[in-house]
Amino acid sequence: MALLEINAAFLYTFFIGLLLVLAYCSRWRRYFELGMKLPGPPALPIIGNSHQFTTNDLCKFEKEFKEFARSYAPITRFWFGHLLVVVLTDPDNIENVVKHDKFCCKGYISRNSTEQPFRNGLFHVDGEEWRRHRNIVSSAFHINILETFIQNFTKHSDILANKLKDLADGITAHDIAPYFTRCTLDIIYQTSSRINTNAQTGNDNSTMNNIKTILDTLALRFLKPWLFIDCIFNATELGKKYNKASQCEHGKIINEIAKKRRTRETTHTRGLNDEKLSIMDLLISMGTSAKRKLLEKYLPL
Repeated sequence: MALLEINAAFLYTFFIGLLLVLAYCSRWRRYFELGMKLPGPPALPIIGNSHQFTTNDLCKFEKEFKEFARSYAPITRFWFGHLLVVVLTDPDNIENVVKHDKFCCKGYISRNSTEQPFRNGLFHVDGEEWRRHRNIVSSAFHINILETFIQNFTKHSDILANKLKDLADGITAHDIAPYFTRCTLDIIYQTSSRINTNAQTGNDNSTMNNIKTILDTLALRFLKPWLFIDCIFNATELGKKYNKASQCEHGKIINEIAKKRRTRETTHTRGLNDEKLSIMDLLISMGTSAKRKLLEKYLPL
């Protein structure tokens, strides 16, 4: 009797789930029909084209993605689960898309995959909020401001050049990508927030490992579309590791901001104009009384 009750409950659950799937497919039928009319590699039900990618590494995944796109250029369609991705390679087609405001909203994949590491930054937001953020960022990235960071670029580039010089024996081939990655990481962190990661010279690889975890996870979610469902993703070991890496890097930056704020509140002998500012300092100062002073210092107003 108990077995019959269990079987009945299972059947009810199965039919309810089937009805929900059919209702979903009926609602998005035109979406699927139009998507399948576009040229692209053959897709399987449920998983789409995810099975055709053979790697979890982000760089290799991008290479395979580009190879598929070239095969079906100038328009290529991919299905990642129920999500449709359309790749344009012709410049005229790209121009027709990006010049219209109604096409500039972030898609589900872009918003879902960048929300955790980038919060409400330029990679994640769109519409009017994106324009407002972009105006602030554009001011901070003026060429006259970027020139003040040349010393930082030079310092880390010299470290990179010396490391590559030690490798150059004229015979042995080396993969130099990791060296450039570490150099770039040092430059970006110190320029943006004055945090010294010492990726090239130190023994602490935590930041490097966290960045790699975040990027590799973004690629892996494409290959396993069910991981785009947040409740499933967050329950997996991969999701927990990804969230921990993102929170760790956010914590470093937040702690640096708090440290600078405390220093400025307790130090009166050193003015803002005498500090060696970072990109984050400039962004935080935008919209405050210091904005005018910062712009007058770097820009010809």
